[in-house]
Amino acid sequence: SPLVGEEWLSGPYVVLTNLATLQDSISALDRGESPLRATRFGRAPGGRITVPVLPGTPFEALLLHGFSAEAWLRPGVTEEEARSRAG
Repeated sequence: SPLVGEEWLSGPYVVLTNLATLQDSISALDRGESPLRATRFGRAPGGRITVPVLPGTPFEALLLHGFSAEAWLRPGVTEEEARSRAG
């Protein structure tokens, strides 16, 4: 099928993207910084804090145009706690 290349790319792309993100996080921790140091948090109902997850890079924004994802932190967790405890 002409679409077989897409199937072959989808697995390695996800793994490579995750490894690059992990490398960025570990490097930040090694420097004594939070992996969330430059993150712009959002707000969810009930005063909860949200952390953007997807897209994480300009390439992902182009590739996954229109799709986004965010993680909702537990009620009561502040931005400062999230930054200091990340990793």
